[in-house]
Amino acid sequence: MIQEKDIAKVEVGLTGHEMDPDDVTKIVGLHPTRSFRKGDRVSKKGIERAQPFSLWALGAEGEDVEATVRLLLAQLEGRLDAWNVAIKETKAQASVSIWWEPEGGQGGFTVQSALMRRLTEFGERVNIYFPG
Repeated sequence: MIQEKDIAKVEVGLTGHEMDPDDVTKIVGLHPTRSFRKGDRVSKKGIERAQPFSLWALGAEGEDVEATVRLLLAQLEGRLDAWNVAIKETKAQASVSIWWEPEGGQGGFTVQSALMRRLTEFGERVNIYFPG
């Protein structure tokens, strides 16, 4: 099956072994787009396992990486201080993830450096995924 459009996903996340996602929600004042607790049981490809850490993540999806970064930053506006409090209080690691799946399977993306700087304030590292 041929993919008919570009897929861009951008996410900020906190992970930790002691972190409770509900605490992050209270501190940051936003509900995650996905979360789980360490020990939660999940089934993937027919294999059940326990999550090895907790996760709280907020993401946005679109067809253009830069536009999707803008969508996510609009949700996070004014919350960087609370984000940093959540990192400290929950002993979490922060990351930014960008998923880029171009139509036809090849091609790059561009993000203004000022936007990338703002986005990376929410993470200690940046993960970039090019599935294929």
